[in-house]
Amino acid sequence: MQEARRKLQGLEDDYPAASWLPVICQNPALEPLTWLQLGGGAPCPYRSLEAFREEDAAFFHGRESVTERLAAAVKKRPLVSIIGTSGSGKSSVVFAGLIPRLRTSMAVQIAAFRPGQNPNLILQDYPPTLLLAMTREELEQAIIQPAAEMNVRLEEGLTNRLIDEVKDQPGRLPLLEFTLTQLWSNRKDGWLSHQVYEKIGGVEEALANHAEGEYAQLGETDRKRAERVFMQLVSPGEGTEDTRRLATREEVKEENWNLVTHLASCRLVVTNRNASTGIEMVELVHEALIKSWGRLEQWMRAGGEFRRWQEQLRAAMRQWESNGGNSDGTRFKLIPNRWESNSKERLARLLDAAEHLTGAPELVVEVLSPGEQNIQRDRQLKLKLYSQQGVQEYWIVDKDLRQVQVYRRDNAVLTLALTLQETDAPTSPLLPAFSHPLTRIFGQNRSP
Repeated sequence: MQEARRKLQGLEDDYPAASWLPVICQNPALEPLTWLQLGGGAPCPYRSLEAFREEDAAFFHGRESVTERLAAAVKKRPLVSIIGTSGSGKSSVVFAGLIPRLRTSMAVQIAAFRPGQNPNLILQDYPPTLLLAMTREELEQAIIQPAAEMNVRLEEGLTNRLIDEVKDQPGRLPLLEFTLTQLWSNRKDGWLSHQVYEKIGGVEEALANHAEGEYAQLGETDRKRAERVFMQLVSPGEGTEDTRRLATREEVKEENWNLVTHLASCRLVVTNRNASTGIEMVELVHEALIKSWGRLEQWMRAGGEFRRWQEQLRAAMRQWESNGGNSDGTRFKLIPNRWESNSKERLARLLDAAEHLTGAPELVVEVLSPGEQNIQRDRQLKLKLYSQQGVQEYWIVDKDLRQVQVYRRDNAVLTLALTLQETDAPTSPLLPAFSHPLTRIFGQNRSP
């Protein structure tokens, strides 16, 4: 202390009152406090439910050997594909592992895009690289090293506790990252603790607890809106697991977009804009939400059959639209049958070899065939036939008049209930959550 004071006094000529400056002493027997321990902020090195990006490469650990194998394969083969279960870290390996590795050894151009419906048709001639579950040692690096980069440590035993929750289950990596992000947000004095881990519910329940907590804060009206929004973001599986899907702002409805924005701020959904069409889109933050959040699972169990029919109708409408309206008079036949699981089998029984109806569906959508004789058949003969056979609704799509006539059963007879113009969106009691603006159909087929 005295030596420090003498040195400050020697600076008085150039710096008046230098000797008055405080002298800070450090005890060499104690470990100095870090910036974090002093209360300084630091970016989270974990990625929650999002994939690691190229700019996150410094925090991406545990996949070094896989990265090296992929880099070697890219230099030898014209195309390298990676397959693995959802949540196994495929995107992270590519963006935070492979791409930075390639940039250090060769000149590369990177283009990222979402593949179409059948990418396997392109990849079938190239054997894929299977992304295996991380070993215990790799998981340890993925957990410890990002925190170590920020001078943060995990309490003794916490790393093993985390690993035991996800080992041999590659699809649970997003849940691990989400849990680590929650631990980071609640760190204290540079430590990730067992106490916080137990408070958030561990790997098994952390995401579900987060989703349920955000849902619980919504009012009753917004809870009902949230149910409708979330169900539109899930594609029901056909004998397979449900998966997340991209939905347009139009599909979740304009009046719900403010709720979508709120859910995005809660990190439950992700919004973006299609670069080619400019259409705003939304999707679940990760498929792990479908598997871990019990409430969403219950919604899909109750409404899954309806969602299957909704997607089938949308696919049929898109096909009709892309084919210029199908001037051959294509019919879309739906048999909701109260959304029973055997509805597909029932449809098969009701169609003969020529695809003529032999029984009564609940709803028929008919595109008028060209020609006066065909128009009379669709408007009169089929209307009478569907009335007799018990059809509940009959929609007649007239692409020339650019309108849809909706007939509904009234006292055992189908009668005209309303006529929809191209600016309208058809709805039906048989399809309680369905709405498909007619401009999507008629807009591309306007007569000159």
